[in-house]
Amino acid sequence: MTPWAPIGFNTLTGEVIALPAGNDVELPVTDAQSNLTSLLFRNGTHDRIRSVSNAAGRITGRPAAVIGSDGKVQIFARRADGKIHTIRDSGSGFGNAWTALDGVNADGAPAAVISAGKLKVAVRGTDGFVYVNSQAVVDGPFAGWTKLVDSRTGNAWPTDTEPSMVALSTGKVVVMYRSADEVTYTFETAPASSSVTARSASAASSTGFAGGPSPKPKR
Repeated sequence: MTPWAPIGFNTLTGEVIALPAGNDVELPVTDAQSNLTSLLFRNGTHDRIRSVSNAAGRITGRPAAVIGSDGKVQIFARRADGKIHTIRDSGSGFGNAWTALDGVNADGAPAAVISAGKLKVAVRGTDGFVYVNSQAVVDGPFAGWTKLVDSRTGNAWPTDTEPSMVALSTGKVVVMYRSADEVTYTFETAPASSSVTARSASAASSTGFAGGPSPKPKR
């Protein structure tokens, strides 16, 4: 077992993001001044440290990050304007090219995954609902934010938590969150069963996700 060892950062704040990069680990981290840096940890030491431009304003809260098959890191973060912004590693650094994902004022940290080369992002809006945004094609533009709705009823349900997002080995992407009355909501990028209704199919086509509430846990 490898012992604990410092990796060369000081005055860090918040959570550390760890992204597998082959046999190495990419570590995007935020310092006490809300500056973001990404470090590649290789063979027990840091191999490169790259600062991420704060030209779009300092980060508010925890960023999200993914790493593509080309080893390049893409970061999503909420800025002081309340919007989610994204920036991608060019291979030689992050540069200054932050892009705002307009359309939703975010309340809390984003969640992001990459599946089949395409990026998907989820976030809680200031209205309390969960929104998702996706690329239709690899390296293409984001299609725009859409609100997650219950496939069976067409209703949207507010969240008491920030959403979580995971890409499965099957190719599906799952988004989950919990409401204030302790109901867990689960949505995925394909209908949950072959008996999906016409309403469910319509909801999936408009948001890219189908799903709804799960049974409450028994106490």
